[in-house]
Amino acid sequence: MKYQRDLQVRLQERYRRLYKAGVRLYRNEAKYLVEFIRSTPALSSLTENLKRSEPDVDPPAWVADNFGFNRAEWPESEVGRQKSPGTC
Repeated sequence: MKYQRDLQVRLQERYRRLYKAGVRLYRNEAKYLVEFIRSTPALSSLTENLKRSEPDVDPPAWVADNFGFNRAEWPESEVGRQKSPGTC
């Protein structure tokens, strides 16, 4: 239980930093958050499971097809939306 609580606190702290980051720091904070998720086995396994659950969603293709100035269209399922890079 302590591991889970500690992980939650560390994830919340990184999310808070991203949320509060200004335009100049946002990209770096997003990178730090992604690196944290990828380097933490419990979180990394969740992202791998998400990738397997929606094999038809290709994040780079989604960005190219659905992202533009003041516009974002999400995949049909909530799981697919979570896999899309615009949510990270």
